Amino acid sequence: MPFAGWLLCGMSVWTFLSNQIGAAAGSYATNKGTCIEYNLNHFAYLIVKQLATMPIFAVFVVILAYIDWTTGSMSISSYIYALFYVFCMCLVAFPIALILLVFGVFFRDIQSALGILLQIIMWSSPIFWNPQTVPRTMVSFMEFNPMFYPITGLRHVIFEAPPPSPEAMYKFALVVVGTSIFGGWCYSASSKYFGDHA
Repeated sequence: MPFAGWLLCGMSVWTFLSNQIGAAAGSYATNKGTCIEYNLNHFAYLIVKQLATMPIFAVFVVILAYIDWTTGSMSISSYIYALFYVFCMCLVAFPIALILLVFGVFFRDIQSALGILLQIIMWSSPIFWNPQTVPRTMVSFMEFNPMFYPITGLRHVIFEAPPPSPEAMYKFALVVVGTSIFGGWCYSASSKYFGDHA
């Protein structure tokens, strides 16, 4: 397994999720005029901001595809599984972004706290370290990190690293469902007050 590819799997997931999360916090509060000018509601503007982060992720995908092409490590089925893990990244990114969109309207200092939170998430993600070398009790806790499952999954299908455990999949699903329910509730309960605070 080439180290450059192993590292890029982690960095691609990190770049995608951190950009998605960072773009959401304060997106409507700081761009209310744009939303009004182009008749965009806050939900539609969040989607626009999310799509705007995709080109950076695409660069990592191209580099990973080149590494795979030079090593010949993936089959057709592996590409399908890789798309599944990319879908998982989108699945967890949007509800978290929705929560931060709401918080960004009512708490203007959230960007400062977000930088600290992202650092914690990054260093608890298996970007620079191998889960196989960490005690299982610690890994069990880190599997709740929304980046853990996509990173280990991509490394498995692209470079035949050990696959994520079933427990990691269940915890990832729990995070997705929990953030989706909480994000939907936050948005539906508070969106009508955005104009008073943004």
